[in-house]
Amino acid sequence: MAPATPHRSPLENLGSVARSVGRALGPVAAVVSPAGRSLAIVTIVSWWLGRRLGWIEGTWIAATGLVLLAMSVVFLLGASRLSVELVVQPQRVTAGDTHPGGRLVVSNPGVRRTLPQVMEVSTGDEGLALAVPSLKRNSAPQPLSFDLPTARRAVIEVGPATSVRGDPLGLLQRRVGWTESVKLYVHPRTVTIENLGAGFLRDLEGQPTVDLSDNDVAFHALREYQPGDDRRFVHWKSTARAGKLMVRQFVDTRRSHLAIILDTDPTSYDADGVEFEHAVSIAGSLGLRALRDEQQITMRTGSGPISSGHGREFLDGLAGLALARRPMPLSTLATDLNATSPEISTVVLLTGSAASSAALQVALTRFGENVRRLGIHALDGGTTVVRPVGSLALARVAGLDDLAGVMFKVARL
Repeated sequence: MAPATPHRSPLENLGSVARSVGRALGPVAAVVSPAGRSLAIVTIVSWWLGRRLGWIEGTWIAATGLVLLAMSVVFLLGASRLSVELVVQPQRVTAGDTHPGGRLVVSNPGVRRTLPQVMEVSTGDEGLALAVPSLKRNSAPQPLSFDLPTARRAVIEVGPATSVRGDPLGLLQRRVGWTESVKLYVHPRTVTIENLGAGFLRDLEGQPTVDLSDNDVAFHALREYQPGDDRRFVHWKSTARAGKLMVRQFVDTRRSHLAIILDTDPTSYDADGVEFEHAVSIAGSLGLRALRDEQQITMRTGSGPISSGHGREFLDGLAGLALARRPMPLSTLATDLNATSPEISTVVLLTGSAASSAALQVALTRFGENVRRLGIHALDGGTTVVRPVGSLALARVAGLDDLAGVMFKVARL
């Protein structure tokens, strides 16, 4: 016995029909502009009024609307066979540098001449409309150039390139995507620092700790041989003088590890964001110098970590960094970083002029005495100042060009 078909109410049947009609008309609705939808509604209402009330003017309005819609369909007939390439070279520039711009290279590999049309290309939050002329069959590539905004640090999504075909009244439009989007990285401006100062970032041999070791590179003292000691570290001259085996005692060392913490709280900076850009540039300059010296880097921000495997990856991460709506406080960032990366030898905290020095000092004290600690207020103008506060160092950096001098002074505090 066949199972009984479940009974459906009239409303459920109506809803099912409406969904089916919506799916069927989806491709059609996608090409109708708001103006086209308005005209369609006016046409239907006028036709209904003309039939219902015998209003002859309504019938004429409906007929005119139908003619306009029918004529608009003619402009959508046929398919363009285009070859479109979106070119953005170079894909990485520094903020403020002149960029040669992007290019859209369009050609017609088809057998029929194409009609003129518009090609839209988005550039971040803005969009460009490029006029593509009529192209004859097997035409040579037609380059269409456009400018890209590179004045400020950002990651700009360029594209995709989308062709727009439609009627002159804008009632119907058909949009076809031709390319994928391309990312343009506008890196922060940085300065070259000759070195970070011996004593600020230790050299590759490492920074000595207070932990004794039987095997390392930093010699500490001599002691009497004990069973199990490695005989390679026997000091034979001292053994001859003392009349008993003497071995070298070492202290553990660790490779220099720079940690950079960048505040992303909007209340820590000026309203126009100049100080935040300054702080990002300082972080980039310090990180690049450390990477050139083959130092290990860990960078944390109130918006999340920044990858620092190599210079390009590091600058790409900084290019997309923005102030956060709910940033993690500096003290919390410092506590978490100290807990997860105990091997840090140097830490730099960066914030703006509106942040208090007391808050900066509290965050710096989350790291132990064996860690070199520097707090920097990035300023928009003013005077650059460097001062010691106990075992800490605080600096107010008024300009990016002052950074090299600041690091020279800090290394000698």
